[in-house]
Amino acid sequence: MADNMDAATVEAEAVDYTIPVTLSASQMQRIASIFEQQAGEYESDQIPVTMIDQVLVEKLGLKLNERQEDIVMQSTQQLESLTFEQFLVVVKAVLGMTTEWGHLETKLKGSVGFETIGEQVQRKLLKRGFEFNVMVVGESGLGKSTLLDTLFNSKVSRRTASEEGGLDPLPQTVGIDSITHVMSENGYRMKLTITDTPGFGDQVDNSGCWQPLHDFIEAQHSAFLDAELAVVRDPNTPDTRVHACLYFIPPTGHSLSPLDAEAMQQLQGVVNIIPVIAKADTFTPEELAHFKQRIRADLEHHKIKTYPEANNGQATHPSVPFAVVGHNYENSAEGERVRYRKTRFGLIDVENKEHSDFVALREMLMMTHLQDLIETTSRVHYENYRRNNLEQPE
Repeated sequence: MADNMDAATVEAEAVDYTIPVTLSASQMQRIASIFEQQAGEYESDQIPVTMIDQVLVEKLGLKLNERQEDIVMQSTQQLESLTFEQFLVVVKAVLGMTTEWGHLETKLKGSVGFETIGEQVQRKLLKRGFEFNVMVVGESGLGKSTLLDTLFNSKVSRRTASEEGGLDPLPQTVGIDSITHVMSENGYRMKLTITDTPGFGDQVDNSGCWQPLHDFIEAQHSAFLDAELAVVRDPNTPDTRVHACLYFIPPTGHSLSPLDAEAMQQLQGVVNIIPVIAKADTFTPEELAHFKQRIRADLEHHKIKTYPEANNGQATHPSVPFAVVGHNYENSAEGERVRYRKTRFGLIDVENKEHSDFVALREMLMMTHLQDLIETTSRVHYENYRRNNLEQPE
C-alpha cells in the first residue's frame, strides 16, 4: 500500500502544470504545408536538420535570438533529419519563448485596445521611476569623471560630486566606489548609481586586477537572488545590478593591451561591456579611424562580446569602440549652451559628430538602448548567474 502511495506521489509531483503552446487549425495547416513543401524538395517525408533555421526564419518569418538558437540546437543535436512531429516540437519550443510569431501571428479584424499598454507602462514609470547602474573601468587620467559629467549633464561622478572635488591619492589596490543620484527629466525619475574603480590598471603588477570588479558585479546578482528567493519578498527591493560597463581604452594608437583584453574577456559574461576610446582629440581623423579599426579587430580576435551586439554577421557594432571627448568649457551660442574641450590648439565641440562619438554614445545609452540594457542585464547576465548558482549541488 505504501509503495503504491509513493508511486502515486511521485507521479503527481511529475505533473507539469505549465501552459503549452497550442496552435489553431489554420496555424497547424500553414506549418504542415511549409514542412511538406520543404520535405518534397528532398523527395522525403522528413527535412534535414541543417535546414531548420532557414525554414523557421525564411518560411515562418521567425526571428531567432541566441537562446532560441540554443533550444533548436539542443532539440536536434542527435538527429540528422526531422519528422513533422519532431519539427512541430521545435517550432512550439521556439514560439513559447517569444511574442514574435512571424507569419503565424493572428490578424485582428478591428481595434481591441491593448495598444495602450505603452501609456500604462509610461504612467507606471512616472509614478515609480526606475534604476540605472553604470560602472566605469579604466586607468587613471583617461577622463572618466569628465565624460560622466558630460553624459549626464551634471556633476555625477564620484570625484566631481564630492565636497572636496579634488583627486584622491592613488589606491594600493583596486577599489570599488559608488555614488547614487536621483534626477528628473520631464516628470521621469531616474535613480542613477555610478560605480568607479580607482586603482584599476595603475599598479606595478596588474595581474588579476579585474577580479574585484567581477566579484562586485556578481555580488549584486547574489543580493538580488537572495531577495528573490526570500519567503516574504519585498516588491520594492532595490536593483543594484550593474546594467552597463563603460570600459575606457587608453588612446595609445596601437592595439588593445593584454590587460584590457583579459579584463574584458573576464567581464563579458557578467555585464554589458561598452568600449570607449578616451581622449579621442589626441588623434587626427585618419589616426582615429585606423585605431578604431585595430581595436575592432582585437575585440574580434579575443572573442570579446561588446554592447550593443552587432547585426549582419559582424563581430562588433559599427560604432564600437566609441571615440569620445569630454568637455571642460561651456559657452552660449544663439541661446543654447555649447560644451567644448579647450585645448592649446582651440576649442573642440564635444557634440560635433565629426569630432567625437559622444552624441552616438549618449543616444545609445539614454535614448535607444536604455531599457534594453536593463532587460539584457536581467534576461541574460542575471539569469546565467541564477542558473549556475541554483544548479550547484549543496
